[in-house]
Amino acid sequence: MRDFPITRRLLSRLPPPQQVLARAHPLLKTQLRHIPFPLQQRAMEKIMAEGFREALQTGALDFLQGRWLRIEISDLQLRWHITKGVNGPVMINSAVQPDVVIRGTLRDFVALANQSEDPDTLFFQRRLSISGNTDLGLQVKNLMFATELNGLAGMLSRALETLLQFSPSQFSAPSR
Repeated sequence: MRDFPITRRLLSRLPPPQQVLARAHPLLKTQLRHIPFPLQQRAMEKIMAEGFREALQTGALDFLQGRWLRIEISDLQLRWHITKGVNGPVMINSAVQPDVVIRGTLRDFVALANQSEDPDTLFFQRRLSISGNTDLGLQVKNLMFATELNGLAGMLSRALETLLQFSPSQFSAPSR
């Protein structure tokens, strides 16, 4: 195998991946906030429909029909209003009055979706919070924790979890 001393020297001067993520973190958060809502909506409705396919087929998501859930990802400053429509999950970008609000950081929502942390711990430690109709919020929490995400939804949540494991701790710091 051929040796490339110049390449080796250049690579040795690169910062470790954690430092790169720490520097890129504010930029990533800013960019995510600026993704046009129609793109967010299209992607999230597809991910939710695929991720909750079984719950949709069995009627386990029917409790959300006619009710509004607002998901707030505090460290990304994202707010999504979600309900169950006739054909599956619907996400809108308007000022509807939510029945329940679930708020937390991206890291904590990913932990809930991947079942990598106990959901009650996330709520008791106030890393995730519910306001409004708490019974509805608990139904959402329990469904999210009980559903094993498959397909694109599972792949995305596992990829996010892997990325967050290597990211700096400030990625999970609440910005409240």
